[in-house]
Amino acid sequence: MRIAKVCPLYYPNTGGVETRVGMISERLPQEGLDLEVLTCDPSGRLPKEEIINGVKVRRFKSWAPNESYYFSSSLRRYLLRCRANYDLVDAHCYHALPALYAAQTKGKHKLVFAPHYHGAGHTFFRNLLHIPYKFFGNKIFEKADRVVCVSKYEESDNASLQSRREQSRDCLERR
Repeated sequence: MRIAKVCPLYYPNTGGVETRVGMISERLPQEGLDLEVLTCDPSGRLPKEEIINGVKVRRFKSWAPNESYYFSSSLRRYLLRCRANYDLVDAHCYHALPALYAAQTKGKHKLVFAPHYHGAGHTFFRNLLHIPYKFFGNKIFEKADRVVCVSKYEESDNASLQSRREQSRDCLERR
């Protein structure tokens, strides 16, 4: 099985999403799965491709104002061009655009989405931007074959997840 994990950042960047994606990604090749992490590099200083702890990492040029959003037309184009190469795309982080790109470019492969949703932006301005983004963000849930919650908050308090749960039985899994 060929899997792409899509996330805004990956090692050497550290944070909750990066740590979770890294821990899972390092285990999958040991189980015989063909895995590739597709991520952004707003600094432009990291290798475009490298192997980290047995995981193939492919980085794409991006623009991330104040370390947010991670706009990357090259990642979106790659996902569109190469979507048939994957059996499963596992997208992470509702708060950044790479997960939206994974949903927009979904082909015949399965799409798993882990929102890592924490309810609000980090600033007043980001909260304002979230109002129109909800329209696009909900598209990720609509395209996802499975939504994976990583916290009880996501499972119980997120209106998008509640709505998604009502629309499709068995699409919500808690890890």
